[in-house]
Amino acid sequence: MNYIVILILVIANPLYAENIPGEWIGEIGLSESPVLDGNVFANPATADTLDFISVSTRFSFDDYELFNATLSSVTLSMPTFYGCLVGGRVNVLYDSKLDGEINLSNEWDSYTEYFTRRGGIDQYSFFLKKSFAPFSLGFDINLLNGKIEDKWKIVFDEYSDIFDTLPTYFRGYSAGIGIVYHLKDFRVGGYYVFYQNLKYWRDGEDKDEFNLERRASLGLSYSFDKGKSIMLSADKKGALLTGRYGPIVIGYGRIYGSGYELDIEGNRFMGGIVLSLNKAPIMITLENRRYLGEFSDNEYIGTISISITGEEGGR
Repeated sequence: MNYIVILILVIANPLYAENIPGEWIGEIGLSESPVLDGNVFANPATADTLDFISVSTRFSFDDYELFNATLSSVTLSMPTFYGCLVGGRVNVLYDSKLDGEINLSNEWDSYTEYFTRRGGIDQYSFFLKKSFAPFSLGFDINLLNGKIEDKWKIVFDEYSDIFDTLPTYFRGYSAGIGIVYHLKDFRVGGYYVFYQNLKYWRDGEDKDEFNLERRASLGLSYSFDKGKSIMLSADKKGALLTGRYGPIVIGYGRIYGSGYELDIEGNRFMGGIVLSLNKAPIMITLENRRYLGEFSDNEYIGTISISITGEEGGR
């Protein structure tokens, strides 16, 4: 029954039909913090590295979707003149693989309706970072681009089948500024998107603009010793508390919203391990998201991130 409800929401609710991603960030699990080194997607001021290439993959499955895996991001950063650091990133914001099927009937026929969604939205980023001890400042500009294709097919027992394909195109831009303050083993950071624009259109139609809220996130962390730390991150949609002891990382978080302006709540339970392969740090995490209420779901998200050059955290 829940599967049918979700499918009807996707087809009928314009907030879903227009394909806006529910979360601009948040799919990376334990690495989503504006104070975590190397996490330039959450805050460009954390891009603290000498020579750094980072590659992340993401896999997930839930109560309604089969196993799905994708290369989620590639980041490159390097030092330049005047102590500045510049870099770029390609990140998958939204990757949709949705399939649904409903069997229905009326007084004149029985039929099966099929629905599939494929496509996504990618983010192409350029960032600049400069340190003024004990502060680090970062700035990024981003291009959002993508296409999502919805397909409907109705198979009748007595009548001819009908089908339709509806592509939706996306193009947008955003820019943000971040800061991190270091005080011995304590740090606090924040990131604010001061410009954000996303338009969508379909073939033969004029472009429409999403009314997106400006995003802000805050974080703080404290390191007890090398490899031992605690970290708190929060934004309008949720909060996350994580701790690390040696190679082991654990976390718990709460979800308060979705980006669709829907009342969605949930819990997040996470665990991870940090390994080293020929001095290249590898972080493997697994997260269980348990959504509550009308949109109940039990989702598992896994990530594997590797720093091809440089040291853990980008230092």
